[in-house]
Amino acid sequence: MALYDLADSATPLPQQLVIDSSLLLALRPGDDNPHAIAAQAFVRRLRPCIAAFELVAWAPLPVLQECYHILLTHHLQHAWKSLDPAARLPNGLAMYKHQPELLRGGFADIARFDDLLAAIPLTVVRPEDLHSGDIAGTL
Repeated sequence: MALYDLADSATPLPQQLVIDSSLLLALRPGDDNPHAIAAQAFVRRLRPCIAAFELVAWAPLPVLQECYHILLTHHLQHAWKSLDPAARLPNGLAMYKHQPELLRGGFADIARFDDLLAAIPLTVVRPEDLHSGDIAGTL
C-alpha cells in the first residue's frame, strides 16, 4: 500500500478517509499541536469535496469519545491548577468528584468542539456499524 502526503494540495484525495483524534483536536483555535495549521488547511480542503459528495470523512465513535475525554481532562486540569495549592484536592479527578459543577465549563468546550466538527461535516460511525454489510463493504 502506498503512502501519500495528504497535506500536499497536489495529492488527490481518496473517496473515504477515517479521521483520528489528533487531527480533530488540532482544529481548535489556539491548539498547541505543531501541525495545527496544516491540519486546519487539510480540513478546509476536505469540506468542498464532502459537500459535493465526492468524499466521506468517517469519524469512529471511539475517536470522538477520546476527543471528549481529552477536552474534559484539560478543562479539569486547568481548573485544578488555578486553585490555591494549599486548598485543592490531590488532582483534578478527585476535585471533580467533590465539585461536579466544574464539568460545566468542559461541557461548553465540547459544545464548541461539536460546532467545529459540524462544519466539516463528518460521518460518525459506531464500532458495530463497521461489522454491518453496508459500511464494511465500502471500507
